[in-house]
Parts: sequence; C-alpha cells; structure tokens
Amino acid sequence: MKRYFCPLPIVLSAILFFFGYAGGQESAAHDPLPAYNDFVKAHSFPYVVSAEKLSALKKNYSCLTVGLNPSQVRAILGEPDYAESLFSKAEEPGFLGTAWTYVLEKSDPRLTNVKTDTSIQVFFDRNGNAQWIVSNASGLDPIGTPQILPRPAD
Repeated sequence: MKRYFCPLPIVLSAILFFFGYAGGQESAAHDPLPAYNDFVKAHSFPYVVSAEKLSALKKNYSCLTVGLNPSQVRAILGEPDYAESLFSKAEEPGFLGTAWTYVLEKSDPRLTNVKTDTSIQVFFDRNGNAQWIVSNASGLDPIGTPQILPRPAD
C-alpha cells in the first residue's frame, strides 16, 4: 500500500482557510435565532399568534424605521419567530443580509398560502441595518424599499 505524505502545516492551513472563509461568511450571515424548521417544530398548525402578541406587534410596527439594527428591532418587536440568511443566486454579491419573520397566522407549515398566511418581515442589509419592513397584515404599510441588485451583463 502506497502512503501519501501531507505535511501537517498544509493540512492545518487548508482547515483554517476553509473554516476561516466559511466562518467569516457565517459570522456575517449567521444569526443565532431559530430557523423556519425550529418554528415549525415548536408550534401546532394552523397557527395563530395570541391576541396580546398580535396587538403589541401591530402597535409597535409604527415605531420601526429604516436603518435600525437587530438589537433595536428586537427591542421594538421582540424576538422573531425565525430568521433566514439571504444570498444571491449569482456568486457576486453573495451574502445579501438577513430576514426576520414574525408569524401572525400560518395554516400549513409545508405550504405558503398568500391569502391566509400573514406575517411581518424585517429585511436587514449586509451591514445589519433594516432596509425593508413589510407585512401582509391589514393596516401595516411597507417601510423602506427592497434591495435592488444590478442585473448581470448578458
């Protein structure tokens, strides 16, 4: 059997590069909040937020503004039900930011029903600032605008 020699410094460098690169992206993109699957596991469906929480979310929604950081949004709306990291389909720009979702009503965890599922979503840019806050609940108007990415050249 033939043995291959791979010096330890090369192996360690490769491991550090991989974890350093992924860790760098993860530190920018990772949010220690629950993912959608965590939300689904923790609730029964159809899901409807409590009347108290719904009232507080709707009341505090008007306090939100573009430019808030996650700590400020958390102070206004509380912990989101789940968070997602957002990435472009193209290699560049890659990481776009994060989205926090506050679920108000969800009929089925496996499907999205635009008529019955309601939520508040806060979209943070790469720098962690709220850029677009939107809800499909009655009476909650959008705040800010979605991020516009340049179209790749054909």
